[in-house]
Amino acid sequence: MACILVIINKLKAMKNFIWIISITLIFVSCNGNPDKQAKKSTNFKPKKIEAPVTDKTYGNPVTTENAADARRLPDLLKDSDSKEVKLIGKVENVCQSTGCWLELGMGDTELIHITFKDNNFTVPKDIAEKTVLVNGIASKEIISVDIRKKMAAAEGLSKEEINSITEPLIEYTYEATGVVVK
Repeated sequence: MACILVIINKLKAMKNFIWIISITLIFVSCNGNPDKQAKKSTNFKPKKIEAPVTDKTYGNPVTTENAADARRLPDLLKDSDSKEVKLIGKVENVCQSTGCWLELGMGDTELIHITFKDNNFTVPKDIAEKTVLVNGIASKEIISVDIRKKMAAAEGLSKEEINSITEPLIEYTYEATGVVVK
């Protein structure tokens, strides 16, 4: 029995010894050599801070040369159904799932629906109300009165609503190869 008491006392003493060694090691490693600390701080060189870039390009690069206001698109497509043009306009809507399309305002309530060539790029989802510069192919599609009435009937509109359709609808689309967000 005495043997057991001697072993327990030695284990207690050893436990205290391990604690003392551990605390000493922690203290020494935290304190470190003050000369090394001073040398490190005198050799500190701040990183160069660059000004943020305001224009971000998605897809191919686009220049402002020969760019037209998006509100001029009907005039630009007056003599053709499609044409390569650069447009500048305000973003009204953006695809909120992946940024896979956007819509530019053309004045009043008209919009140009813009997709991206071969789905090769997307734009940020938070660019509504920002100005963009786009390059690509603009197109117009004329939807006849008969087609519009058939579409209205398929949507379940009333006879009065269907009969109120008296003019063709022109829709503008655009397939962009590059977009610059201003």
